[in-house]
Amino acid sequence: MDTNLKLWSEQDFPAFSENRDMKTSDFLNIPPIPVNRHVEERAIKKTIELLKPMAKHREVDLLRYTGPTVTKPALFRQGQTYVLDGNTRSYIWNTYKKGGVVNTKVDHTESPLPIPRQVNVRIYDIDNAEDAIELYYIIDSKDAVEEPAHKITGVYRANNLSNFKNRKIRRGQIATALNVACPINSKKTFSIYVNGVSDVWDQIPHLSDVLQKMDKLDAPGRGHFHVQPATGVAMLAGLACQCDNDWTRAVEKLAKAKTKLRETWQDEPDSNIHALIRGNVDNVVGEHNAMPYDIGFHQAPTIVLNYLSYCWINIIEGGTVESDITLQTIEGMYKNLVELAYEDLAKS
Repeated sequence: MDTNLKLWSEQDFPAFSENRDMKTSDFLNIPPIPVNRHVEERAIKKTIELLKPMAKHREVDLLRYTGPTVTKPALFRQGQTYVLDGNTRSYIWNTYKKGGVVNTKVDHTESPLPIPRQVNVRIYDIDNAEDAIELYYIIDSKDAVEEPAHKITGVYRANNLSNFKNRKIRRGQIATALNVACPINSKKTFSIYVNGVSDVWDQIPHLSDVLQKMDKLDAPGRGHFHVQPATGVAMLAGLACQCDNDWTRAVEKLAKAKTKLRETWQDEPDSNIHALIRGNVDNVVGEHNAMPYDIGFHQAPTIVLNYLSYCWINIIEGGTVESDITLQTIEGMYKNLVELAYEDLAKS
């Protein structure tokens, strides 16, 4: 390396536009940034931290959006001010001021929640929605990057998908399922991808309808769907058949399956459902460590995805899973299902 080469340069960085005190009552009327993560679960723990008043608790960051009103990547309205950092505190303080309780384990007769009369706000003027989101991810996370689950819940909010009931979906604990149901271009994790999809911002719009159907059936995390690859392939199958009645019946039955009991699949009369549940508890194809799914997906992900896809294609097309399944039987089935679901968008 050239020792005379200068590897850094001192320069002026962007700064906030305004710094001032604001009445807390005014702060609590400011909406969260449109991609704000799900705060309810985090607020339970945060309430305990707020019981002792500290200077940092009254410091918040706001975004004053000066660009044109846009709907992508989320709805940003020109001239609107949003909370960048302080959304969880805003939720907690608002809840208590309205007579509610966030953490029921805290005895507030002994420790009433303190709420500051004023907060100190740093206001950032930004005219580009993408830059606003990037700033949010930097400011709102201690590690400068949100955990995948938190990012997913922020994308839900941006796509008006914030009323999920299923615990796994609501908390955004479905990153692997999303990658299976809508494989990403940049990683090409499974040797096939959906054209134009590079991250969760692209995945959620493709999967919003099937996500809502899976949520309505309360499937993820239950029965056969206790592992994410099974959830992801089922979502993919839902896209391929537009969540028809056969798909819905299969998801309902699979969600109720007691995967730890071998009798569940041994007594199942439908050969396709039988095969899917059996994969939860047995190494169906005989390949070492290929299944059950919760073991096999880390050891042999292609085999797991091909097997799941083979079963779901039979459900979609009215076929029957063969009694003696080999690696040759299921070869290329995941790719086939992706192509069925995305037609011209699927690329190898």
